[in-house]
Amino acid sequence: MSVNKSKVNLNIGGNHLPFVVPEAHEPLYRKAEEMINKQMAKLQNQYGDRAKAEELQGIIAVEALVDAIQAQENYEKLQKEITSQVDQLAAKLL
Repeated sequence: MSVNKSKVNLNIGGNHLPFVVPEAHEPLYRKAEEMINKQMAKLQNQYGDRAKAEELQGIIAVEALVDAIQAQENYEKLQKEITSQVDQLAAKLL
């Protein structure tokens, strides 16, 4: 089964970035574009001319990865808690 691909051209901080992504992921890329540009505007207001666009993009990339790592750790913790509770319930039933 092949996945339909979609060409997505994003504008991130004035830079045009082309992607070829699964069609179902296109809305995620559009949302990311919107979120990144909002964060860039916020940081540009905060730092003004002291920071270059590349530096702001680096800050955003680090913040996004930290958020992703935290989300993964929270997911794994929740998964362990659920597994533990299911195991306890199963033991009580036996």
